[in-house]
Amino acid sequence: MKRENGIKMIQQAFQQGVKMKDISEETAKKYTRCIGNFFNTLDEIRELGFDKKSRDAYNPKFWKGGWVDKHFNKMYERFHGNGKKPVSGSYIESTAHAFGKLQQLVNEHDVWKNAGVVKVRVGLKGSIESESGRLYQNYLHGASASADESTSIKASDKEYNKILQGIEKVIPKSNPNYQTIKNVIISQRHTGGRITVETNLKVGDINLTNMTKYYNKDKNDFSRRVPLSNNQKLFYRNLTQGKAKGSPLFPLFDTNNKQMDKETASKYMQNIYKKVAESSGLIEKNENGKVISRYTSHSTRRVYAQGLYDSTRFTSSKKLDYEIKKYINNQGSNKEGIIERIQKEKVRLNYYRIQKGLPMKDFTWNQKRKLLVMLHLGHSRTDICRKSYIVEDLFLCKTPKKLRKW
Repeated sequence: MKRENGIKMIQQAFQQGVKMKDISEETAKKYTRCIGNFFNTLDEIRELGFDKKSRDAYNPKFWKGGWVDKHFNKMYERFHGNGKKPVSGSYIESTAHAFGKLQQLVNEHDVWKNAGVVKVRVGLKGSIESESGRLYQNYLHGASASADESTSIKASDKEYNKILQGIEKVIPKSNPNYQTIKNVIISQRHTGGRITVETNLKVGDINLTNMTKYYNKDKNDFSRRVPLSNNQKLFYRNLTQGKAKGSPLFPLFDTNNKQMDKETASKYMQNIYKKVAESSGLIEKNENGKVISRYTSHSTRRVYAQGLYDSTRFTSSKKLDYEIKKYINNQGSNKEGIIERIQKEKVRLNYYRIQKGLPMKDFTWNQKRKLLVMLHLGHSRTDICRKSYIVEDLFLCKTPKKLRKW
């Protein structure tokens, strides 16, 4: 089978999904592109270990899960900066969903029955919760994107204040969790933590001497410390004063007055965000009623990120170096791991210079600003900062490159 015939089969399968109203036209096109790029890997037949007699590599009937595994491994290499061209975590996530949806359409809905294909072998999609399959592998590589992340808006303090003021619309002040809910959201705005680690904070994680907040085993079990400002000191002092270090900072209780575990507390807060966003007009749906954008807990991370980025608008490159070094020195045992992450990011940004045998360049002024933001959020990719978290300064977007002297 020729490559173009294989692509046509993929298109037909997803178009059937559109007719069944299982996916949208836009998603069908995106998934077709994702699996079409898999065909670029199929060009390397000998490296993948195909049967030399096989001339039907593009025929999905003969695919094997191991071939798709190889494709994902190559994407992971590129994601971590070791491949020919960088690839984003959201793209890898989309590819995992594309293969999963194709498998479902073929195996469960017989969309290729006329072509004599009743089963396609592309491996297990899985999930983070089940700790299996591609979605879990993406998570382990830091390349996963939850529904919360993919639909959440890049919000401003205006939207954040709507959320904070809208809590009492869905939770009465008489509710024993009311103030704690509010405190969690305020705390998240202070330092941009994920809701899962905010709800799991202990009193001892707040250090008012060093003015830091400790996120224990954040995403990928990566622990980190983020700085607190002097303006936030009173807020955390009131929450921690006179309490044992092992006590929960934000205890939440169910209807039986039993304290929620961290998973339940996190889901509870996500649900609160959802209800408040809806009641505050911060949710948008398409004509089919599907949510396409909304304010979520991840939006609060973005509000923090934007605020931090904006605060460095008139910060010199030398001062940014100092702030990055200060952040690193606060990390304790994770210090070396963060330095390694930063070095990998520098290598990724210099990929083409390295290929040409040229010396690596240091981070630019604006890249340092984005790097500082991403370190505070538990990341290090500067390109993801602009794509997923912030809107860059207008002058950086409008000014011709030759005039950008930063």
